Amino acid sequence: MAAIPLDNHEYLLYPIILYGDSLEKKITVYHTITSITVQTMNEQRAQAYVNLIQQLLTCTDDEEPNILQANQELIDPQFLQVMENYATWLEEQGNNNPVAWLRDIAQQLGQYLTLRLVNTGFRANASKF
Repeated sequence: MAAIPLDNHEYLLYPIILYGDSLEKKITVYHTITSITVQTMNEQRAQAYVNLIQQLLTCTDDEEPNILQANQELIDPQFLQVMENYATWLEEQGNNNPVAWLRDIAQQLGQYLTLRLVNTGFRANASKF
């Protein structure tokens, strides 16, 4: 397999026939490039979580709903875990002021996710009747 760099982190994979290479080696190369791409995507999402948390910590109360609405694709269970990790890190740094607020908003978002899941499941089951 060969990779064509599209930008700093994305690769378009296409096969190249190499005589004398084993199939196992070709699969390993493909897997390695795929893992790097997935890791980069995960790192990008993790950075997006941190950016969103920092936005929330610095915004005014009236800006908060708009920020959450604009970034709702990032609000998932992993985001809530990153929020908790961030709060713990702030505590360790001795910056306790935003910790309670951050945990409170994480709890509210957790309830939102639960309701969204229940409502989605209810609609899906209701459509069967």
